[in-house]
Order: sequence, then structure tokens, then C-alpha cells
Amino acid sequence: MRRFVSRDSKKDFYLLYTLVFGVIAGFIYYQFAGNGKSLVWSHDGIPQHLNSLAYYGRYLREVLHTVFVEHKLELPMWDMNIGYGSDILTTLHYYLIGDPLTLLSVFVPAEMPHLVLPELQPGHG
Repeated sequence: MRRFVSRDSKKDFYLLYTLVFGVIAGFIYYQFAGNGKSLVWSHDGIPQHLNSLAYYGRYLREVLHTVFVEHKLELPMWDMNIGYGSDILTTLHYYLIGDPLTLLSVFVPAEMPHLVLPELQPGHG
């Protein structure tokens, strides 16, 4: 059976697609950055995401402490300080878990979470 599409044409297609996507995404992002705006709305960034990032840093430090100091794996699953009490992983999954950049919050003090994601900083946009 004969191939109708060569491997080279598939590579060319993916390369062209990636380049076009990069140009369009860069143009759209430039519109925000050029006007001093952020892709995160201020009402989401400060009261929700920034506080969640600080909490996530404390959570990760607690997990690492139990692993390396107490030599056991213990993941806190529930916290009464989240709303009226909530599941930690489910709540943080919406805001942070899955984003590899937020893992850097383990190295930042809880008072300065904006150092991890500067676009969440007050007055940024």
C-alpha cells in the first residue's frame, strides 16, 4: 500500500502550525503586555490565587518535612481553615496543582508568594 502523505510533509505541517501559533500567541500576549495589563484579573489574582500560592508553599514544606525529617509520607487531606473546612487537594487542584511553576513556592516564604508568579503581584495589571 502506498503512502499518500510523506513524513516530510507531516513535519512541515507541524513546523508551520507551531510557527503560526507562536506568532498569533505572541501578538495576543503583546497586546496585553504592551498596555501594562496581565492575563490574570486583579480580583482573581490577589484574593484567590496569591493566597492559594502561599498556602501551597506551606503545604509542600509540610509534606517535605514529614518525608525527610519524620521519614514517613503523610499528605494532609483536610483543613478546617479553607472555607468551612475543605479537602486540600481538590481545592488546590483548581488553583495550583498541575502547574509546574507553582512548585517553586516551596522555596519562597509564605509572606512573599508573589516572587513565584510576579503577574499576581499587586499593582501589576
